[in-house]
Amino acid sequence: MIVEVQLWQIVTLLVSFFGCVAGFWKFTEARREKAEDRRWNDLHRYMDSRFKDIANTQRDTHEKSDKLERSLLELKAELPQKYLMREDYVRQQSVIETKLDALARRIESIMLNGAFK
Repeated sequence: MIVEVQLWQIVTLLVSFFGCVAGFWKFTEARREKAEDRRWNDLHRYMDSRFKDIANTQRDTHEKSDKLERSLLELKAELPQKYLMREDYVRQQSVIETKLDALARRIESIMLNGAFK
């Protein structure tokens, strides 16, 4: 059995084969690109949500630090009004004791002079 193949048949077969390979290649590339685009879009959505979360957290932290600073300034303002320092207490106590000592000396001198006889 003799099979005769002409040149135009071989060329047509090769063109068909390479056309199928190119079509398959194009099909797989299109699917790969679509999958890659989907992954990039998912990544962008994820990153956007993370950036929003970070921005919200940063804003909350800034608000909390402002409140804390305000509270600290209020505390600094009311500390001298509400609380007594140790040195002030000692000074007041010394004044009271001095006055009591002077009163005790007066009573003693009155008693020695005989005012209560």
